[in-house]
Amino acid sequence: MGMIAVYMKVNDDKLNSLKKMNGEDLFNSIEELHESDDCKYIDIDKMWDGLHFLLTGNSASVPIKNNKLSEAIIGVNVLSEDKNTEFISYSTYEELKKIVNEMNNVVFEDFEKRFNPDVFNKSEIYPNIWNSADKQTLITELKESYIDIKKFYETDFDAKSNIIVSIY
Repeated sequence: MGMIAVYMKVNDDKLNSLKKMNGEDLFNSIEELHESDDCKYIDIDKMWDGLHFLLTGNSASVPIKNNKLSEAIIGVNVLSEDKNTEFISYSTYEELKKIVNEMNNVVFEDFEKRFNPDVFNKSEIYPNIWNSADKQTLITELKESYIDIKKFYETDFDAKSNIIVSIY
C-alpha cells in the first residue's frame, strides 16, 4: 500500500462511474476528484496503518473482513490494489451507517492504555516512527486521526454520501 490516506465523499452517480474504471483511468479520476473544488475530503497522512493496527491488532495490509473498525480505515470494497503504489476502495452509505455505529461504541482511552510503540515497531507498522520517546505525541496523532475520520463520516450524513478511500 501507499504512503498517505485520503477519504473523499462521493454521490452514487460518481461512485458508479468510478466502479466502471480501472488502472490508470481510475487513479487519474480519483486524483482529479481530490483536486476538484467541490470534493469534500480529509487526509490523515501517514497515520492510516498505525490507526488500523491500534483499532484491530492487524496492519492495514491485512484487512479484517466484516470488522467495522478495519473498514472505517481502509473501506469495504476494493476498486484497485497495487500493494506497492496505491490502494483504492469505497464504502457505500449503507455500509457507513454500520461503520459509524461501531465507531460510536469505541472508548478511545481503552486503546490509548494499550498503545505500545515497541509492538508497532516489531509489527513493522507504517511509517517507521513508533518509538517510546514520542509515545504521547503519537497517541495524540492517532486519536486526532480517528476523531477526524469519525467526524468526516458523520458530517453531511443526511446527504447519503459514499466514501472513497485512496491510499497512495
